[in-house]
This record gives sequence, C-alpha cells and structure tokens, in this order.
Amino acid sequence: MRMKTVLSLVVCLALTLPIPGMSQSAQPTSDMRLTSNDLQNLGRFIADLARSLHVSMISVCVHPSFGVKEAYRNVALALAHSLVFPTSCGDGTPPAPTSRCSQRNGFGLSAGSRCWNRQLAMVHLTSRDHLEETVSQMVDQYGLIGGSIPQVVVGQDLTPANKGMSSVASWLIASYTKATKQVVVQEVFSFSDSNESVVQPIGNWIPTTGLLLHHAPGQGPLDFHGHTITLASFPYPPYVMLGENCTRHSDDQYHYDPRCLTHRPQRQLNEEVYVGYLLDIFNILAQKLNFTYRVLQPHHRRDYIFGMGASDNHSGLVGMVFRQEAEVALASLSISKDRLMDIDFSGYVEYFFRNLYIRSNATLSNIGWGTYVQSFQPHTWVGTAALLAAATFTLWFINQHEKNLVPWDILTFFNILFMFFSCVVQQGVPTMPATYRGRAVFWLFWFSCVILYASYTARLTSSLTVSTKMLPFSSFASAVASYPTWQIGIMRGTPLLQFLKEAKGRSYDLLSSRLDDNPDLMVASEEEGVARLLTANYAFLSETQLMSYMFKENCSIKEINVKLFPSYGHLGYAKNLPFAGMLDRELFRLVSGGVIDRLRRRWWGVAIPCEERMPFTELDFTHTVTAFLVLLIGIILAIVFFMMEKICKKILLKKHKSFCISQVKVRFRQALMTQRCNANTSTNAVSSSTHDGRSIAVDPTGRYLGYETRAQANVVHKPNSSVNNRKAAVPDR
Repeated sequence: MRMKTVLSLVVCLALTLPIPGMSQSAQPTSDMRLTSNDLQNLGRFIADLARSLHVSMISVCVHPSFGVKEAYRNVALALAHSLVFPTSCGDGTPPAPTSRCSQRNGFGLSAGSRCWNRQLAMVHLTSRDHLEETVSQMVDQYGLIGGSIPQVVVGQDLTPANKGMSSVASWLIASYTKATKQVVVQEVFSFSDSNESVVQPIGNWIPTTGLLLHHAPGQGPLDFHGHTITLASFPYPPYVMLGENCTRHSDDQYHYDPRCLTHRPQRQLNEEVYVGYLLDIFNILAQKLNFTYRVLQPHHRRDYIFGMGASDNHSGLVGMVFRQEAEVALASLSISKDRLMDIDFSGYVEYFFRNLYIRSNATLSNIGWGTYVQSFQPHTWVGTAALLAAATFTLWFINQHEKNLVPWDILTFFNILFMFFSCVVQQGVPTMPATYRGRAVFWLFWFSCVILYASYTARLTSSLTVSTKMLPFSSFASAVASYPTWQIGIMRGTPLLQFLKEAKGRSYDLLSSRLDDNPDLMVASEEEGVARLLTANYAFLSETQLMSYMFKENCSIKEINVKLFPSYGHLGYAKNLPFAGMLDRELFRLVSGGVIDRLRRRWWGVAIPCEERMPFTELDFTHTVTAFLVLLIGIILAIVFFMMEKICKKILLKKHKSFCISQVKVRFRQALMTQRCNANTSTNAVSSSTHDGRSIAVDPTGRYLGYETRAQANVVHKPNSSVNNRKAAVPDR
C-alpha cells in the first residue's frame, strides 16, 4: 500500500512539472493578473484548506477563462508538494463517502467542531466576472451529490453575492488579493425559503503563517438572519402537540398546564400553534441562532409514523427528510442501520429504554385451591418425609435390641411409623417407648413437629396477608413464553423489530418471528396500542418516556420493567445538512447546562405513584376449599379403610372356620383309627375330646354329630355286657 502511494505521488509530480525552457516567474497565463507564483500560492492555500476539511484528494475545476492546462499544472504542483493528490475535474472520480467525522464523544460529535471524514473536495478556479455562473453550476452539482463533497470557489478579488439559490446548500469562497498575497475565506449558506444567502467569514491565509481559521467550516452560520427551517413532525404528546386556549379558574391558580397558550411563539410560522417538549428545545435554538421554523405534517394519516427508511419505502418522518421535504425530523428517533443510510442524527435529547405494558387488573392471585398446600415448599415436604423415615428407623433399631422391654404394639416397623405419623397429624398415641433411648428419639421428633407447625402457620399467614396479587409474568422471557395466552406487540415504523432480529437469544427470535408471521400485532400509534392492551391480553412493548407521560396520572396501565434496548433519542437531519453542526453545538450547551432536564421536568412533572391495591383479599369458599378438600380426602380414605377391614374380617373368619373344621376332621380320623385298632371295643358311636372338656360325637361313618360332655360320653359309651351278650346270642340271619 505504501509503494502504491509513493508511485502515485511520483506520477503526480511528473505531470505537474513546468514546461522546460520557461521560467515559472515569467510564465504567462490567460489571466494576465495572476502569475504562476500566484497560482502556486493558491495551490498551497488549497492544500492547507484540505487538511482543515479532513480530505486527502482535491478535484480541481478550472474555468475556461483561464488557461486550463497551465493553471491546473501550477495549482497541482503546489498540491503535490504538500502531499495532497490533485485530480482533474473530468476524471470521473468516484463519489466520496458521506459519513461525517468519526471522532465522537458521549454527546455526538467531537467537542471541537463538526467535520467531514471524506476523501475528496472540489475546488472551482474562476474569475470575478464568472463567479455567478460558477456558483450556479456548483449548486446544481451540490444537489446531485447530496452535499457529500465540500465545494470551494477560488479566485482573485471574489465578492460573494447575498443572492443565493432557493435550496439548502453551502460552499466556501476564497478570495485572493494579489497585492498582499492574502486569501480571505468565507462560507456561504443558502436556504430553501428565499434566494438570499448568508455569508460568514471563517478565516484567512497568508504565505508566511498559513491558514488561520476562527470558525470551523461545515458547521453552519452563527446567525441565520431569520431564515426558515422546515420541520417534519406530527402530534404525539408530549413531544409535539397542538396548543390549547385554556381558561384559568380561581381554584387552579397553582396548577400549570404547559399545553395552555400564554403567548404565541415568535419564531413559529404555522397558523396553528404547536407546543411540546421538542418545540421548547427548538424555540430556544431559534432564539439563539436567529432563525424561524415551520412544522410540516405528513400528507396522509398513514404516514404518521417515524419511519425506517428504505425498509419501509421511505414512509413517515424519515421519508420526508430523505425526499428533502423538510430539513429536520422533529421527533425522538433511535439510531438504526436503515435510518443511517438516509438521514443523519443530532446529539441526544433524551434517554430511554423499552418496557412491557399491560392493564393493571391483569393480575393473578396466589390464593386459590392450593393455598393450604402451597405453604409447604418442596424442600419442606422432602425434609418432613426424611425426618419421619429417619426417626422410624432409629426407634425400630433401638427396639430390636430391647425386645423384652418394649411394648408389643410398637415393636414392628410399621407400628412405629404409624405412631410417628400420629405425632405429625397431632394425634395422641396409646403407647410410649419404655426406655430412655427410645423416649429421646420420640421427644426429638415431637419437638421437630412443633417447629414444623410454627413454620407452616407463618407461611400460611404470610401468603394470606402480604402477597396476594402477582403479575401474569415478570420478565421478557416469561412474557414470550406465555404465548398464546398473552401476545406481545410493538408500534409500526420504529426500529424495534430490527433490534429484536439483531439481538441474540431464543426469546428475541421467537418474538421477531411472531411479529413477521402476524403483522396485526403491530399497531400504528401508541394510542392504538394502549386501547388494545386495555381490552385484551395484549402486552405493548414501547418506550418508557412516552408511556410514562401518557399515564402519569392514570393507573390503569401496569409497567413491567424489562429494560430492553436502551437508546438515546435524537433529532433527524437531512443528509449532510450544512447547518447541522451549529444546531448540535447549541443543543450540546442545553444538555450540559441542565436546560434539557428542566424542560423535561416541566412536561413530565414529578411522577405520582399509583396507590397500590389492598394487599388483603377477602377469603371465600374457593380460597379455603383446600382445607375442606383435605378433610374430605381423609373421610374418603377412612371409609375405604373401613370397607377393606370389613371385607378382610369376613375373609379371615371364613378361613378360620374352615381351618377349625379341618382340624376336627383330622382328630376324628385319628380317634376312629384308634378304636378300630382296639378289637375288644365295639360301639355305635365314638367321641373325641376337645380342649374344653367336651367330646365330639361322630358316627362310624365320620359324620359330625355335635358336642357332649364327659358324663354323657361315659353314659352313652359305657360297655353293657348283658346287651352285648344278648346281641351275640342272636344268630345271623
């Protein structure tokens, strides 16, 4: 890159060398009043001016009244010696970048002066007789390039005329005096309201001292001489509003409404009177810089938006400034990439961010069906269960080593668990541990239950009396996640959608895609967004300053502080506006002097906090139903257990009876086998003794005949020899 620069400079020097055999001091020109030395002095002046304009290339345009080649060679020689690259006016130099100086501070531009960060400036070398013709051609060219290239008119004894062009433009006129070899530099500004121009001296040049500037070029005039600036805006409180004729009553002598007209602004040319925060700022600027202004509204109601530039077909205020219908967009605009392509921005006039706004009554109560259960946090439930298990296991382990001292009803694991559960639900237990070790575990568990009751009571009381209302969402991520129950919308014509697309995060991607898929979520104005959020589950993402003014005395809107995309608000300038630097300088003085803060307090006033709703909620059946629900569940479980016990009892009794009968049959068979083995004993019935002293009478076939006492058994079964003998004497038939 350095080699390329050196080669370009060498070529430039070769082209600008004087013709051999001709003295530079005696070299004639077509204008006999300027010698080669004079032209080279002009070249040195142009080189110094190029450094003040922050350019490195000069396009030299020579009027035909001069010897074009000779004049160009002498001027270009001086430029090349100063390391400024000269080019001919017809070389087709590519357009220069239109961005301004990159040296910026917190306010906007550098504290020194507004400057160009361009590569090229155009110098028109002419004579006094052809000055008007040169200026006319230069202004036409100025309009074609949009003022992106500084224009300089250089000549001998040039006198700028007060008559200018009916367009916004600026150029420098450098008048060279041959006798003193001095150059007087003046800046000329033309406005769209009249053909009269404003001429402002900015410095002079002397060969011995160089260029001395007492006012930086490209800033604007110190005195606008009453010229008119056109402002593009539309009413949106409190920034721009139509004034009202208010009648003051005796009871409101201490109440001040800034919308009321006490006098007509002297610098405003509209038939209707506009007031507002931004109008107050511009009234101060108009007084200091001596200009007037006119507010111009968009032609169609649909263009009452700020606008985004080319992305929305140059609609709204940004489109009006881009089409040169106005010089300044009177609105608090955020800087975005699309807007930077079409307009410039002033220093900031406010600072704001974006919050979500919903209706105030869109709150949820934390008292409901689960009120009496929600007082137990998850860790409390887990801790209670762990304590119950640990105490049960410990007491069971102790009882296993002291079985001879422990009552039988708390010996098993499940009986101990049921005992501790009785303590949790505040029920008494019939049996206590017999040993001191067991009682220590029992007392420790009982003390833990007391602490648990106190904690539960405190949490329940707090939930019923302190925080009974809560928002449907409290963060941007939760608001996006609440879709489709809640929808989020923005205002059309703002850079907010572009900010959402450029932001990194799943919530931003989801919301931007929803806005693209459903354009109905975007509204045309703040009023439309407010009307929508008051009637539906609609969260409006808007600027804090504007919404705080709209609802500073209205508590029907609730603000959710998500604080997205903090931004500075700026005025919008036409691209390369000649007097933008002077407006910015005075605006910076208002900010640093505290005037902006005082104006803001005048319009926004002191915020009056809304009266909070009563934190107590009247409890009805739906709020206390949880307690009855727990009782109902207990009753149902008791009935279920009762039915299960009845069924189990019947089953157990049936099994016990069948078991007893089977035991009787077994004993009968044993007795029968014993009698059969006894050959000397013959009887028609046998009996079996039971544990209560009764006998079971059975027949020889084993059929059950009933119970009988021992005496009856002895009488019945006593051997009768006579009878037996008779039966034995009877022969068989």
